[in-house]
Amino acid sequence: MKRFAAVFMVLTIGCAAFAVHAAESYEGRWARSAKECRPSDRPSSKTEIDLAYLVGGKPTPIFDQYENHCLIDRTTMSGASRILETTCFEFWEAFEKRIDGRKVRIKLTPRPDGRLTIDGKAYQRCGPKQR
Repeated sequence: MKRFAAVFMVLTIGCAAFAVHAAESYEGRWARSAKECRPSDRPSSKTEIDLAYLVGGKPTPIFDQYENHCLIDRTTMSGASRILETTCFEFWEAFEKRIDGRKVRIKLTPRPDGRLTIDGKAYQRCGPKQR
């Protein structure tokens, strides 16, 4: 019976930890075309939205694009859209040190076809939805 109680407690704690971060529909990797979803070091529209990205071992909400690395400071709803209030950095090193940031508002709107509009431009999901 003690063993059952211990297993139940571990499962309960594990479920509670998972419930803390249930993925939002807009989380994941997005790009303007299937071609841009492919791995590449070249500039592209590839965008990563992750509310639990690990930075220094801590979950950190990010909106990340080529030379546009953003901390998500706050999210609000506006109709069907999600508004991200962010602090963005041109270089990853500046992001990590939190220097030379600029405030940016980003509007995410889900579309009926499964795409996501980011600031008025349509993006498609790259690969299966994570989490």
